[in-house]
Amino acid sequence: MDWPILLSIFGIGITILNKLRGVHSCQNCKRSAKETVLKELLKSISENNIPKREIISATIKSVFRDYHVKELDVVTVDEVIDDLIRDVSSNPFLDSKYRKQIQNELLAMKLD
Repeated sequence: MDWPILLSIFGIGITILNKLRGVHSCQNCKRSAKETVLKELLKSISENNIPKREIISATIKSVFRDYHVKELDVVTVDEVIDDLIRDVSSNPFLDSKYRKQIQNELLAMKLD
């Protein structure tokens, strides 16, 4: 086989691998950004402050900007509300009355 052809094939292979690695790291970045959004909002909830839809949306935008994620539509406000409900439901440190109140407020926000 001719060296220029072999080097060209090798270069194309490296380019493809770099693209795939970039896509994978971008997915990790989006996952990390979403986890940060949830952590920030749960902190607010733990201080007895249920964030409104506008606050959730602003938090998503701000965190995703920090993580350099351009596609803001990969995480919706409703999706974050679902995850917050799950996290609140599984938190053993909340008393049941407060847990129920948070769940109801988040669910009502989702239905609006």
